[in-house]
Amino acid sequence: MRLKRFFGIPLSLIGILLLTSISFQSCKSDNNDLLTDNWTTEELNDELNISFPETYTGSGRQPNEEGFSFSKQRKDNKVVLSISGETFFYNYGETIENPLPDTYGRFDSFKDIIKEQEYLGRFYYLKDNGASLRQSDGIYFVKRNEVEFSQVIGVSYSQETYNEVIQILENIRKK
Repeated sequence: MRLKRFFGIPLSLIGILLLTSISFQSCKSDNNDLLTDNWTTEELNDELNISFPETYTGSGRQPNEEGFSFSKQRKDNKVVLSISGETFFYNYGETIENPLPDTYGRFDSFKDIIKEQEYLGRFYYLKDNGASLRQSDGIYFVKRNEVEFSQVIGVSYSQETYNEVIQILENIRKK
């Protein structure tokens, strides 16, 4: 049996190449959407605004019986930012004072958040929580004054999105 050919290439191979190319382009466009330069700013709480890529979805700030909640997630669900009465079993709004500890509860690592030489706060996180999609959890404490930091948001994220999470935390600002 002789296979039909187009310019000497079997048609079945051309079909496979076309399907592979289309699949690759589809994945490429999804990633480009997530790397957008267009960021959206919303109210995080009574004192702060937050900015994140426009490809994030979710209700944002909503009133509830505890006062309010906040929820945003990346469209592939690899990052979830949230506030509720408890954030990863820690009370929202809990404060810590300088000098800041190197660990906080179950969170064994930290990253100081600094933007344009301004110290904004500290992000405590657990690198590997054992989950398959979002392997890391963290909570962010924003600097309120020289001696006090207040917990403002919880984050659950895949390890590959760590830098994006840090960029979002750098964009939490006073109103």
